Amino acid sequence: MNIADLQMQVHPGDGLVAHFGTAVLFLPGDSSSSAFADELLAMVESGSATYAPAPGRQLIRKLAGLVTAAEPAEVGSFAVAAAADDGIALMLCGSVDLHITAESGKESLSGRDVATWVDRLVRDPFDRLVVIPSGSTEQTLDPHADLRSGTVSGSGLTLSPRRARSAVAIDSPPRSEPEAVAAPDARVSEAAAPQPPAPAAPPAPAAPPAPPAPPPAPPAPPVMKEPVVRETSFVSIDLSTPPVDEITPLPLASEPAAQAEAEVAAAAAADAAEGKILGIYCSRGHFDDPRARFCAICGISMVQQTHNLVWGTRPSLGVLVLDDGASFALDHDYVIGREPETSDQVRSGEAHPMLVDDPTLSVSRVHALVLLRDWEVRVEDAGSANGTSVMRPGTAEWIRLSSGEPMTITAGTRVRLGDREMVYDSHFKAS
Repeated sequence: MNIADLQMQVHPGDGLVAHFGTAVLFLPGDSSSSAFADELLAMVESGSATYAPAPGRQLIRKLAGLVTAAEPAEVGSFAVAAAADDGIALMLCGSVDLHITAESGKESLSGRDVATWVDRLVRDPFDRLVVIPSGSTEQTLDPHADLRSGTVSGSGLTLSPRRARSAVAIDSPPRSEPEAVAAPDARVSEAAAPQPPAPAAPPAPAAPPAPPAPPPAPPAPPVMKEPVVRETSFVSIDLSTPPVDEITPLPLASEPAAQAEAEVAAAAAADAAEGKILGIYCSRGHFDDPRARFCAICGISMVQQTHNLVWGTRPSLGVLVLDDGASFALDHDYVIGREPETSDQVRSGEAHPMLVDDPTLSVSRVHALVLLRDWEVRVEDAGSANGTSVMRPGTAEWIRLSSGEPMTITAGTRVRLGDREMVYDSHFKAS
């Protein structure tokens, strides 16, 4: 179901309602100005674009990881609704209530009644979804209100199927065509008086008999068309004299195979130059890592899928999130630093700049590189003054990178650049 098919009415208040294409986030007033709220906004905005058009399931999983990794005291109340393939995926955390109204009745859920969070998939049809702070009541809203996109103040929201408005005014009574009124007859007075009967007309003379029909005409003889004569040119060839041109010998049996291999290699090089990589498609048509056990987009199992490698356009492999909340989608290479635009890779168009603001000058002008190779993300130190280090997920040890030697990183890896840090997050996993 698409969020765009739903009417979104915002309740007046001091909280925050943010609509990003295929997802919407609600933050009550006491949770809308924290650092955790900034992380929520960034993740919902990037996730709605990365996992479009149905980010619901993947986005809820990423938000669950964000809540689990944060300190309990830092996590505020919030609610998220996002489009899914088979309904609307919702997540409630803290003092937020959800009221579902459908033909079968009304159901209420609350994030206040659990220790972690509540997630729910609401399938169509339904009449209304209302998200409000716990303990508050539903409000009477303007039926014409509809937040299509953006961020506004509000103390809740109501989602309902958008119904088309009729172009005919409801209050205008139907107009009927006036009945035709017969014109007054000037001879009414005469018709009212008794009239003598009209004399009978004399009988008409009998019509003469019709003449007999003429005999049918004989069929016309067929017309013979003149034959079409086409002029042709004839060139005589003397077969007794061998041709003057030199005859090219046929290729050896091994040459076609070598030529075919060369053509395949050239096509592969052209595909790689256009950013295409080898992968597999799931049964629903999503392009995936050939090592994946489940589709990264829809979650369907890839075990029974035929692993025929094909060339396809590399999807975004995730995001890099800086410690100030800025996020960068991994759909091309990056040069990281205080002045990344001065590097040769950025000038030639091979990579994009990732500007890192660092007043302490611990980050070099050109500090590190992020390289996308097939389905892997690699980090390489670019000869920086203070070095580049990584911390793999599940460990507490920083590993310093050697300049010019890239290291492959996985989802959850932290990267330190001088005094600044960033984390790699991705839904693409090989297992």
